Amino acid sequence: MAVAVPRPETKKGSKISPTSASKTAQTRKPKAATKAKEVAIAKPLPKPVWTRIDTSLDQLSAESRIYIRESVQRFSSVLDISKTHLDELEEITGTTGEHGARIGDGDDEDVEGWVSEPCVKSIILGLLDVIASSTDNQAIARVAKDPISDVRASGANLNKIWVALAALRDGLRRVPSSPFQYPDPLPPPASVSYRTTRHTHQTDTDLFVGNSAQLVPVVSALIESALRTKVIHEAIERGLEQEKSLARDVREEVSRQKALFEELKSKGKGKGPSKTEREQVLQDIEHAQSVAFANCIHRYAPVGRDHEGRLYYFLTPSEAEREAALQLIAGRDARVKISRRRGGYTEEDRRAMRRWSWFVAVWGRPPKGAVLNETDEEDTDEEEVGDEPRWWGFYEPDEIRKMAEWIAMSCEVGDVKPQHSRRRLSGKSKASGGLLEVAAFGSSPTSSRAPSPMSDLSDDEEDSGSDDEDEDDGLSAYMRVDSEGRPVPTKRQLRGLIEALHDYADLLQWRIRRVGGDEEKNGASSGAIPAKKFYQ
Repeated sequence: MAVAVPRPETKKGSKISPTSASKTAQTRKPKAATKAKEVAIAKPLPKPVWTRIDTSLDQLSAESRIYIRESVQRFSSVLDISKTHLDELEEITGTTGEHGARIGDGDDEDVEGWVSEPCVKSIILGLLDVIASSTDNQAIARVAKDPISDVRASGANLNKIWVALAALRDGLRRVPSSPFQYPDPLPPPASVSYRTTRHTHQTDTDLFVGNSAQLVPVVSALIESALRTKVIHEAIERGLEQEKSLARDVREEVSRQKALFEELKSKGKGKGPSKTEREQVLQDIEHAQSVAFANCIHRYAPVGRDHEGRLYYFLTPSEAEREAALQLIAGRDARVKISRRRGGYTEEDRRAMRRWSWFVAVWGRPPKGAVLNETDEEDTDEEEVGDEPRWWGFYEPDEIRKMAEWIAMSCEVGDVKPQHSRRRLSGKSKASGGLLEVAAFGSSPTSSRAPSPMSDLSDDEEDSGSDDEDEDDGLSAYMRVDSEGRPVPTKRQLRGLIEALHDYADLLQWRIRRVGGDEEKNGASSGAIPAKKFYQ
């Protein structure tokens, strides 16, 4: 008698034949081949456009000017620096000075122009007053009184200012623990001759100061002395309170806007602002908070170093942008004016890369096979470009995103999503190693070492804790070095750099729309809604 053999079951009583089972097995086999095919078709590396910054400054020279700009802007209220002089500091490479054409055409003996004489005088006076007012040593106060008065009465004569500073330094040589510490100015440009008058007294250093750029090392050292004073420490403490107050104001404004959305919706019988419009208004507040947070930072630092040793710099937004951001958070949206321009800050202005807070500055050599700006390709050949490190800039948000993706793919660190984190402008980025309270920005040669090879990348601590742990604090960042003593970033630091680039690109795109020159074009392309449409 024949016995019925039950067929293999799959789902709830459904049966398949052996033939169907074999077919099913056959259909599963190509999956491995499909995966292999997907792996074989690798995504090509993005190629951001590298544009040379028009400057002959080396890394340390530019860093010193960046350091001065960031410090003076951060403590401008304490130093009593006017908005006009703050605006001059936006151009790191400077403009034509009083004594002739722009200096610095590649000659090693020349000094590239900087700010105006009244600007540098205002900065020096502010620093001297802060340092002098913070000392309890009466001997120092007596010695400093007359030289500071001489600086104040010097007009716009830079050499008279230096004569007074040299006299102050000479008078304090016998005073122990003097708070006034600064070197000699840079030598005058070889291509420029100066004629002294009978009223000009030569110093013991026999240096004539006729260009503000010569005083960069002097101003930088005075800032370091000022940062140790009680006045600046109190300003930093106030910054911590301002940070808390700002966060509270943001929360209140977000709540107010959400209530306004609901009110408009009820008045419009269910037809209030669209989701895109609501998100845009809230995003405006978030970006405004990022800009305003620049008023609360402790110390400025480069954002990070990539796997081939290049250093990346984001300068904080200008005073005008910070004030406009605070107004936006307070519910009074206003158009941002850059350098009192009527027509706004245009794409042509950004392409010139004169204002360093409007692009990502990179020090180093471009990678092999990099795409150079058409102008740079005409002026330089490939061998010259790759020969020595120099300054490069990325002023378009899309190009900055390409750079972030290029680093991520080159280092194989995985997909790094932007977090829209306000830590970037508050100095708390993992990429920069936290708040640099110990070492002065740009004052140590160790911050300018040569690039490290890709083979020295470290995976350490990658999975040993959360990203919020301070394993890469200000003391440990970049302490890993290769056999030649060059700093090697960890993969966590690289992820921080990539995330910071994404965040900065988003913020920059928002800032571009806000300054007016490209507002209509950028607003249309990004679906942006004018914030003032809902602010009341």
